[in-house]
Amino acid sequence: MDCYLHIGTGKTGTTTIQRFLAHNRQALRTHGVLVPLVPGKTRHSGLYLYALGDDRAVTRTGAERLKRAGPDRFRCDFATSLAAEIAAADAGKVVLSDEGLSGLKPAEIVRLKALLEPLFSNIHVVIYLRRQDEHVVSRYLQTLARGNTATLEQHMAMDLSNTYDYHAKLRQWANHFQPASLRPRLFDGNEFRGGSLMADFLAAIDLADAGPFTDTPAQNASLDARRARFVRFINAAVLRGANRRVSAVRRKLVRYLAQSSTGARLALCDEAADDFMARWAASNAAVARDYFDRPDGVLFRTSR
Repeated sequence: MDCYLHIGTGKTGTTTIQRFLAHNRQALRTHGVLVPLVPGKTRHSGLYLYALGDDRAVTRTGAERLKRAGPDRFRCDFATSLAAEIAAADAGKVVLSDEGLSGLKPAEIVRLKALLEPLFSNIHVVIYLRRQDEHVVSRYLQTLARGNTATLEQHMAMDLSNTYDYHAKLRQWANHFQPASLRPRLFDGNEFRGGSLMADFLAAIDLADAGPFTDTPAQNASLDARRARFVRFINAAVLRGANRRVSAVRRKLVRYLAQSSTGARLALCDEAADDFMARWAASNAAVARDYFDRPDGVLFRTSR
């Protein structure tokens, strides 16, 4: 049995992919593919929580089940339930998806591997990579919903190598899984096989000619520049603190503002974008050569 482990990264259509898998769970079964329910109905966040170190797991919001049982008990119950679901399905393929997995630390990847390796003959790791100058803006807007009060410039000045040094990230996974098992893809409409994200993802999990499936619209509307500035001011002035009720109100506010955004999108000027991309030039060139068979070292061929 083959496992296709989709690890993100975040802000690369992961919500769209996960909702597609959930909406087509029964259709995929006719092709011998199981999308398990034990890790989560849509996003397989249980898999992420299982892998996290104890110090990180117990601080996760929305992880009440883990906190009630404790990490060890949670992991034991989770592993037993997941193995039972997979065995009962008698499928040829299993697809798992959670974008948080791309940010796991080495010891956490080892824990994840120990969970999955006994269940599958082969594990294929699917990861989407997006131009860093585009991704950093999208991710920054996401952090506003969590209470971030920094400007985009301040956010970009942080050490973001764990997120944007793609060669180091791929090498970290290759150190624990077979390098040949990695299936990096480019989050770029001009690079998508079949011309769409879902067609490309189906190709990545060896279902390029399968179907028909129910289409899933793109998810996650984003704040425009004016509304992003407003949310940042609100975060600083009103909605400080980790109170769960405050966090819920903030998320609803950001969701409403994003859905009604009609103004100019927040974007980097050309100079700032070039400077940011230069930080990752060597890493991107190595990824292009090592994983995409591009001797010229050009990873992202589509210009801004």
